[in-house]
Amino acid sequence: MLKLRAGPEDDAAASVPVVNSPSRLDEIVEGSPIGLGYLMAYMTNNYLGPVYKLVESRYKLTSPEFLSLMCIARVPGINAIDISRSSGRPRNSISRAVNLLLDKNLITVEADLVDKRRKRLVVTTQGGKLYTKIEHMFEERHSHMLSVLDGREIERMEALLRKLAFRADSWAKPY
Repeated sequence: MLKLRAGPEDDAAASVPVVNSPSRLDEIVEGSPIGLGYLMAYMTNNYLGPVYKLVESRYKLTSPEFLSLMCIARVPGINAIDISRSSGRPRNSISRAVNLLLDKNLITVEADLVDKRRKRLVVTTQGGKLYTKIEHMFEERHSHMLSVLDGREIERMEALLRKLAFRADSWAKPY
């Protein structure tokens, strides 16, 4: 049984039986001072890994390339440094990914009218179409992963993750 630490408002979640527990996962995290971090990594690996593997084989796009393409599609004009900062990925892997996306004609570089040194990255039509295809793959995986939660649980989880992510400047370190 995996014991989750619950707040006083949710005593029902204090002890949740593990159904179809992955091999030994409950033993690994039970009582561990880093169990929560391990669970977050486990969820991330199992959410992203299968889709990234499919994306790489089907579209010849690595995970840093898709991550960069996503950021550029969602925030037209973003630069590589901002992608690195907002993703937590190393600058050198983002820089390589951006160069590969440029070589594949999935993005273009535009001059910044305010700061001539800054490179604004923009998705091409081809890049936008590819991003939409891949986004649907992640969306399907996302829905499947969250299907065990109800709407209130999803909202609560998102609020907590946002709180951690948007205050990461106090603990996250670039690498």
